[in-house]
Amino acid sequence: MISEILVLDETVSKMVADEASKYDIARYAQEHTGYEPMIVDGIKKALHGITTLDEVLRVTREL
Repeated sequence: MISEILVLDETVSKMVADEASKYDIARYAQEHTGYEPMIVDGIKKALHGITTLDEVLRVTREL
């Protein structure tokens, strides 16, 4: 299983309410909350043999 968790702090909540782009929200979250995109989690798990790169790409392309 690969995953991503977005912590909703006040700034992220305001960005969502103000209809900020998903890229701006992700950039803020990576810099301030430790957010890690699903593809990064998947690549790490593929490198550790938990899943395959093909599976990571299949799942993340669906998003």
